[in-house]
Amino acid sequence: MMFAKMQAYLESVRASKNDSQKLYGDFVFLGGSASLLIPACDAAFYQGQEGKQIDLAVSIRPRSVVLYDRPVTLFELVSLIPRTSGK
Repeated sequence: MMFAKMQAYLESVRASKNDSQKLYGDFVFLGGSASLLIPACDAAFYQGQEGKQIDLAVSIRPRSVVLYDRPVTLFELVSLIPRTSGK
């Protein structure tokens, strides 16, 4: 597992269908989009940032695929890293 910082547009924050205590954020960034679980300690911050571009700290996982007969490495976003209390 690796870590990265990136900028993304927070499109929406929504509750999980099975557990209303869990929140998911829909993020759009250069290269794609992802729906990630929002850490409970950061829920208030992300709810106030809907429709804005924000800085994210995420954990990413490399994955190898074959694209046009060539091996390529993709990096999938796995989860948000909780924000520090000082920010």
